[in-house]
Amino acid sequence: MCLERITATRGDPEPFWCDLDRRGLKVCVVDVPQAPKLPLRHGVAIQGWQVHDLFDRWSEPSGLWKELTRDHGAPLLGPESYGRQTPASLLALRRQLLAATRQAGELVRGLMRRGPFDVFVMILGGLHRGGHYLWDTSQVELRGANRDEVRLLETALDEIYKAADRAVGQLIEHAPAGARVLVFSLHGMESNNGWSERLQSFAGMLSDAGNRSARATLLQSLRRRVPTGAMQRALDFLPERLGNRVLEFTSARMYDWQQTAWFVLPSDLAGFLRLNLLGREARGIVSSGEQANSVEDMLIETFSRIEDLDGRSIVATIERVNDLVAGADRFRRYLPDLLLNWHPIKASDTAGLRLNGQEIARWPAGEPFDSGRSGNHATEGWFVAFGPGLSRRTDPALHDINAIVPSVYRWLGLEPPGRFVGKPLFSLIPSL
Repeated sequence: MCLERITATRGDPEPFWCDLDRRGLKVCVVDVPQAPKLPLRHGVAIQGWQVHDLFDRWSEPSGLWKELTRDHGAPLLGPESYGRQTPASLLALRRQLLAATRQAGELVRGLMRRGPFDVFVMILGGLHRGGHYLWDTSQVELRGANRDEVRLLETALDEIYKAADRAVGQLIEHAPAGARVLVFSLHGMESNNGWSERLQSFAGMLSDAGNRSARATLLQSLRRRVPTGAMQRALDFLPERLGNRVLEFTSARMYDWQQTAWFVLPSDLAGFLRLNLLGREARGIVSSGEQANSVEDMLIETFSRIEDLDGRSIVATIERVNDLVAGADRFRRYLPDLLLNWHPIKASDTAGLRLNGQEIARWPAGEPFDSGRSGNHATEGWFVAFGPGLSRRTDPALHDINAIVPSVYRWLGLEPPGRFVGKPLFSLIPSL
């Protein structure tokens, strides 16, 4: 019944490159988020050089990190400064992300000298952070900034994309002749509507509208008055282990769990609602079956009727996670129970919310988001691939991200282990 900061994907099977390593292939893996540290007999791995979420930093073999730092300097991508931004802070972020992306290109050259590799995987983490904070200038006050500074902010993300393109070019330049290349984004970026950030604050008001909501404690009421960015920065000043303990302690005492039927989980795209389910939660009170369905029905009806002060509905659709994920799935118990998908209305373009004609939240129109993020994740990504036997045609269809790993196995002439649920992507099957 508390929040935890996860440093590596918990309970996941080993990543696909460990299987390839056992088969005798030489792999190089750089900055795959949440990757666990596992030994490699033939290849190398680096984690935390320029990952958006900088919780873990290590290399395999362990001495590799020191060698890379000696050759390329310390990693230039620092921790995320989550919270409201200023023109000066965004300009500093622009400089950091450009330098970090250029450094990634140099890092590639150093790693390629250890090859040739059968598989080379690298994530450019600066793009992720740039998409969050430099999507546009809607979340920063530009009064007082000169014209040149504004122009730099307005073109910053394009510059970072171009720097990433050059880094990819360096990788391809040093790849073996005849290599196949796949460049992809698992998800896209788009304008941040901000509703998930404000969900916690207005959800707590629903009990006043006649619904049994999450009953806040004094600590939770105080927490609502502290901007999220300020709380995050305070935790960042603490040693990691102490910060994690503070997070767990405070979050465990935010609600009166014996009076709480449902609560909000942190999220940044869809809104997450979770039932305090008996048998699943440590202090659950809602029984599975009819009672749980009744609470879900009430939440769906309630959130579907929330509108802004201009009468526009803010929730587009609500999905039951049980309809999307099998109950036997080993990750189901970590997931929310309802997903709120928002209408394309920005929370900062409204002044508040109402339910059944009763006001449940109000804030100054145009108030920036506590996160400082102008951009957020989109549900669809893209891919570009080229190399021997691959078609040059455009593929307009949508595909499952689970197709990527089986497609790479197909490139290597191997059958993927049965635990990979995806099928090779037809567009990526070489016509040899």
